[in-house]
Amino acid sequence: MPITFLLVLVTWVFFRAESFTDAWHILTAMAGGSSEAEGALHFRKYQVAIVGVAAVTVWLEPMIVAMAERHGISWWWRVPFWLRGAAYASLVLTLTTFGGLTQKFIYFDF
Repeated sequence: MPITFLLVLVTWVFFRAESFTDAWHILTAMAGGSSEAEGALHFRKYQVAIVGVAAVTVWLEPMIVAMAERHGISWWWRVPFWLRGAAYASLVLTLTTFGGLTQKFIYFDF
């Protein structure tokens, strides 16, 4: 499975790139080479935040599942309405904020 995953990642680059030169630059960057400062990684703050939230979620997930298995989901309905509403609104706001930009569907090119 890891080999198949790696092959799929590499072939997607050629599928999406404008030219073979662009694909080669992307693959070189993916492998750690870069035309910019050698070995320098540049991350935006929101990217670090997304990875951090994902890591915390992965860490907490077993505990949340265990609690849900013990108590069931009925506890959620005992939470005050305004707090549930705030949780739903936060979820929607997070999804719309970090959802990314809309891009043209790639298959429309064919």
